[in-house]
Amino acid sequence: MIFSGCSITWGDELENKEDRYSAVLANKLNTSENNISLCGISNDAIVRRAVSCKPNEPIILQLTVPSRIEYFTEHGPQKFSVQRQMKPVPYRREMRNFYMEFNNEQHQMENLFKNLFAFEQFCYANNLKHVVLFADCDAKLHQGHWSSLCRSKIWNIWKDILCYEHRGGHPNKEEHKRIAEFLLEIV
Repeated sequence: MIFSGCSITWGDELENKEDRYSAVLANKLNTSENNISLCGISNDAIVRRAVSCKPNEPIILQLTVPSRIEYFTEHGPQKFSVQRQMKPVPYRREMRNFYMEFNNEQHQMENLFKNLFAFEQFCYANNLKHVVLFADCDAKLHQGHWSSLCRSKIWNIWKDILCYEHRGGHPNKEEHKRIAEFLLEIV
């Protein structure tokens, strides 16, 4: 089973990676856990990583905050993010200009749903089961061009699965277990 997402699916802030929901679910299903998640990545990268591993097994795709945007340079993929950076970021001026001059919530949502549409088409073309999780409790999944083309149910980790408003940080061990139990019912 393939798991692609950001720090939530990666298991950030957990002491033991066997406690993350991907490991718990894979163990309950007696299958291998292929967690290709990375901390801080964009939805562009999450989807690209999921489809580039050419899976032939179900995929759990965990979308992240839509403000993370990816772009390419001669050095490969780079990311723009409004989140605080812990180390120097190349293209800081370009990133600042992008967020101040061009970025808006509609752009972020269209990018999120463009990625979801591409992911769905890959899954349908390859007859792959998939589940889509969403980690941003503040974003409004409003309708736009790309969202009108998407067919997947999007499960919000905080509201639909854990049933409370996000309090900041990452899911703890017990919350990862609850996410795995929820996924076990729908996979």
